[in-house]
Amino acid sequence: MDYQTFLALLTTAVLYYRYDEFNPAQEVKNQSNDELKKEYDFIIVGAGSAGSVMANRLTEIPEWNVLLFEAGGEETIESQTPFLAVNVWGGPLDWNYTTTYKSLNCLEKASGMCFWPRGKVMGGTSSINSQIYLRGTRQDHNNWAALGNVGWSYEDILPYYKKSEDSLVPSGNDAQFHGYKGYQPISPIPYRSVISGAFIEAGKELGYKETDLNGANDVGFMRVQTFGKNGTRYSTNKAFLKPIRSRKNLSVAKRALVTRIIFEGKRAVGVEFVRDGQKRRINVKKEVIVSGGVINSPQLLMLSGIGPREHLQSFNIPVIADLPVGMNLQDHANTGLMFSVDRNAAPTENEVYSEQSIIDYAQNDRGLLTTPTVNEAIAGIDTKGSPNSQSRNLELTFNSINTNLDDNVTSWAVMVSNLVPKSRGRISLVSSDPFQKPRIDPNYFGDPDDYQIALEGQRFLYKLSQTKAFQKYNSKLIMSSYSACTNETYPSDGFFLCIIKKYSKTAFHPVGSCKMGPNPGDSVVDPRLRVHKLKNVRVIDASIMPLVTKSNTNAPTIMIGEKGADLVKQDHGKLLI
Repeated sequence: MDYQTFLALLTTAVLYYRYDEFNPAQEVKNQSNDELKKEYDFIIVGAGSAGSVMANRLTEIPEWNVLLFEAGGEETIESQTPFLAVNVWGGPLDWNYTTTYKSLNCLEKASGMCFWPRGKVMGGTSSINSQIYLRGTRQDHNNWAALGNVGWSYEDILPYYKKSEDSLVPSGNDAQFHGYKGYQPISPIPYRSVISGAFIEAGKELGYKETDLNGANDVGFMRVQTFGKNGTRYSTNKAFLKPIRSRKNLSVAKRALVTRIIFEGKRAVGVEFVRDGQKRRINVKKEVIVSGGVINSPQLLMLSGIGPREHLQSFNIPVIADLPVGMNLQDHANTGLMFSVDRNAAPTENEVYSEQSIIDYAQNDRGLLTTPTVNEAIAGIDTKGSPNSQSRNLELTFNSINTNLDDNVTSWAVMVSNLVPKSRGRISLVSSDPFQKPRIDPNYFGDPDDYQIALEGQRFLYKLSQTKAFQKYNSKLIMSSYSACTNETYPSDGFFLCIIKKYSKTAFHPVGSCKMGPNPGDSVVDPRLRVHKLKNVRVIDASIMPLVTKSNTNAPTIMIGEKGADLVKQDHGKLLI
């Protein structure tokens, strides 16, 4: 059936069988401009992975009034259905960002630009991402602390990972690393394809154990743990905001774009926002907390006069604080290979978009639609070490179906991400107009060493594909998917380098554009997430990461929200240090 018919049937079935879960009455109330107060104790800009957590935790203090702004609206049944998340990319729930043209990546596209989906919706990108729950490693957070970020070592932040988590995953010996009383449900995927088992077994053939990568081990193969429950997405909106929608000290303004932080001298005193064509101002008593994410947070700071002096002056923006806002942008570059397999090994597109699939999901909480874009398993490996290494430099994300293939070919694919990129990019303004998208230059492969890690990843993936576990299903590379590289011989390094240059794209993990650090010369916020040189303004989201984690970044961002909330409470005398 065609997609729109399928979606209409799915929506009807979900509302019939799971109405309690998807009831619009559970949404957080959207307060109109006239309902908003003139002043709040705290203003949070962005209801994403960190902002939603902040709103929950700060309103635990009953005398604090909190206003949460979100530029987008509510989630949809489509976005909350794990398999369908990619179908909302490019639509109204997405900021629809693209990178600048560069000569080193995304070359199979005529524009030479990479697509960067980011959530413009309650829950932010946690509402449209692949739902993979993977934390930063011990080494990641100890590296943050080694840069002078006191309080951000692994031992410091592990309690905050656990605080948010309500784990429904059998954890065995790793139970001590997990939380079971938090707001955020974490669960295994109810569906398992045959070929996903081959991925786990292939890892074992190469010496890697099946393990919990959110536990004691950073290297190994693992079935995906997801931000979900009963086969359904749980964004931070659904996990952290909907359960507290009755709190009287929380106000939420949806579809409202904050365009500027207002200062008196060096002190933040309010924000300016636009909604329904009206420009309004709201004052703040205590703090403005910027949680717009890796693109929107630096944009808002720069529009407010916080950023590189010469850059701001070029747009006639008065400089309030000369700081390296927008610098230090990091992301994992993703390059994959796709293989055909026997018909019985993997699902087809026809199986996904079927009446049976709808029944499985809506009535029984299982089936193909419960898989987050069919990312069924992941692996962490160290190409410089062995299967027994204590740290990883590559992530492999296993996918058991591709809906872009003709003739319902059954397939599997693995995306390989360089977890230790040396390249650094930048977010910058193109004008002083807050409605113009900023310039995004990820600078993938700006450092040639990143090619070597990516090449090692492709070599490993080839070796993985040749294992008995995959060859049992007659696994073969689908060469037609790599038409730009047909002049090279597979599996030569020349072919792999061509794949890397032509087909690399974002792993959807951008961070770092408002770097945390003790020195205002090379960072934007201090280790307590306060913007250097200013008062009453913090940044609390993925943009503060000094180094990208060796993981998907949603779990670390939620952790930042949890820790950030405690820092705010401590600094205002509501929590003992």
